[in-house]
Amino acid sequence: MISGGKMKLFGNLLRYFTIYVVYPAIVAGLFFFLGYSIYNLIKHAREGERLRRIAGALLPIVILVFALVLAAKSDLGLDGLYYSLNSFWGFLGGLLVGVIVIAFGNYMKEFDMEILPPLFTFFLSFITVFILYSIMQFKLGALNYFLMGMIIGGAIIIIWKGIPDALLPERYNPWTVKENELHQNIAKEYLSREVGLSVSEVEHLIENTGFFPILTAGNYVFNYYLNGVYFSAVTRGDASVTPGQTLSATQGKQLKDSEEVSADKSSVLVTQEDASVTPRETFSTDDGKQPTDSEEEPTDESSEFKKMEW
Repeated sequence: MISGGKMKLFGNLLRYFTIYVVYPAIVAGLFFFLGYSIYNLIKHAREGERLRRIAGALLPIVILVFALVLAAKSDLGLDGLYYSLNSFWGFLGGLLVGVIVIAFGNYMKEFDMEILPPLFTFFLSFITVFILYSIMQFKLGALNYFLMGMIIGGAIIIIWKGIPDALLPERYNPWTVKENELHQNIAKEYLSREVGLSVSEVEHLIENTGFFPILTAGNYVFNYYLNGVYFSAVTRGDASVTPGQTLSATQGKQLKDSEEVSADKSSVLVTQEDASVTPRETFSTDDGKQPTDSEEEPTDESSEFKKMEW
């Protein structure tokens, strides 16, 4: 049986380990997550938009530098802010920040606004820099409620929706084909919006690339662009048939239609062969009458010319 003294010692060790090992590890992990998310947001950006996201990430760092300079010469008057964060309101504020960090990353693409990714990058960088400033000013203890709310809020959204792709390393996320959507149109959308190529560059790549003539809604299209070359792959995805089955069915239908047209033409020819009159006899003569067997064939040169002309 464990004595009370040993239990107390064990409890103190767990307490010490939690406060001085686990807690710093959580803060370090939060730093790593925010920093890595900012890095991936910048990496995912197109060439023309990357500079805007870099500016959004660097601006809070510039603010931090000035804040440290001012704090060294005078009081910034942030004691009231830290006091409010070390309370229930701080917990609610952290909860809101955590929800925004994860949820906004999930829904950012749906808004389709170019200003949102740079602003989101600025927001993540600002939260990171604020926590860093608090550590430098020995105010981290005042952020306990705020950090707890932030971690809980973010974790709830991750459990519900998962980590947004914008905060993860770049992956080859497939394009889900919609009804009546063409392969080449998907390529144009990817090259112009995701890669950021000009209209002439996109048209040049499209002209030199082969595409599936028809796709089924739910197919996955994986787009790739590397060293000036575009290529893609098509898989079944959520569709009921594979791209190969769709292509075979389309080719089979075209072949069947072609055979039906050929059969129709053949039936016309057979009917003409079995008829009582020849095709020539169905045409009227110059005077509008049908030719008869009793009529003699003209022998003059002009008549021969007319026969050749017919």
